[in-house]
Amino acid sequence: MKKHNLFIVLFCFLFGSCSTSDFSYRVFFWNWSGIDDYTKFPYRLITKSDNPFYFKNDTSYTLKFRQMLSKVTYKYKGAFHTEDLNLFLEQTQTTAFIIIKDDHIIIEKYLNGYTRDSINRSFSVAKSITSLLIGIAIDKGFIKSIDDYICAYLPELDKKKYGTVTIKHLLKMEAGWIYVDKGLPWDDDTHLYYESDVRQYALSHLVSVHKSGSVFHYSNYCTVLLGMVLERASKMSITDFTNMLFWSQIGSEFPATWSISRKDDGLEQTASGFNARAIDFAKIGKLCLDNGMLNGERVVSSDWIQASTTPPIVPYGYFDNSGMGENIFYGYQWWGHTLNNDEYNYFASGHLGQLIYICPSKNIIICRFGKERGELNTGWHVIAKSICELL
Repeated sequence: MKKHNLFIVLFCFLFGSCSTSDFSYRVFFWNWSGIDDYTKFPYRLITKSDNPFYFKNDTSYTLKFRQMLSKVTYKYKGAFHTEDLNLFLEQTQTTAFIIIKDDHIIIEKYLNGYTRDSINRSFSVAKSITSLLIGIAIDKGFIKSIDDYICAYLPELDKKKYGTVTIKHLLKMEAGWIYVDKGLPWDDDTHLYYESDVRQYALSHLVSVHKSGSVFHYSNYCTVLLGMVLERASKMSITDFTNMLFWSQIGSEFPATWSISRKDDGLEQTASGFNARAIDFAKIGKLCLDNGMLNGERVVSSDWIQASTTPPIVPYGYFDNSGMGENIFYGYQWWGHTLNNDEYNYFASGHLGQLIYICPSKNIIICRFGKERGELNTGWHVIAKSICELL
């Protein structure tokens, strides 16, 4: 999924180390992943809402906040730098940058050739969307409980090996499986992104190294299997489920798509492949900020939002292997920042710096999408946290 050395990829392609011809073609010719990958993979369409929700645009309210945000401070090569915000967004190849407070649009910028109706690829922001869909499935009775064993939905899995793994373990990235992500063509990360028969690949490549529920280890296997559980439980495609119970309900202005692994019977890329406009991604933040309500309609239970985004009680240092920095936690496919006074922010984060950041205490939503992450020593979630502290 990430950048590969072309000579390694060529070797892999020529000497048959890759598992299928589709996979080899995608790795060799598509190479590293990009924001326009939605144009390469087959997809299923999700229709827009008949009753779109619009954020407020009141200059008299937003002017004072905009004045606070003319510059941004970030860390690069061990030193802090302060830049003009517009220049910073241009230089970091940002395509969309939105800040919303109290339902008012403070900043809405589109850059580097992108406009308001341009499609942005979610990458791992899709994991947090998948979590919301699982919550809806539980609310509607398709799934009984997060404590259900996944083998009940995926009976082809060996119960002796995987019988103790629950849906909750998948949500929390605690399945206990090996997951390799070093940017090489034979890594798990690359296979799960480019394989055409991703269901079979995932089911046949799970290797347990820890007791389920004992260790946090970020893994796309967990989210791929959540997608498989959802389609088995609901007896419909993930796209149909999204169409029927999610995308219209959040007041989307535009259609969206799920990228799928192959035409006809492919699996939606629940770990990486939701494609939409930035302003509609912001409505996912609005849904969570309002505890599962939007447009006067209950979309997902408030209990699910709270359980998904609240800091868990875990041993000190439990998330130190996340690579996401200090004061980080992981909920049900959502990241979070613990703050002072028992407060916290939470966020959906993806490759290239894709981000939906939510600050409940200040009623703020920040969305950032881009072609690149930019030359930063800190993630965009750290920049978003700093912005929330200013407002």
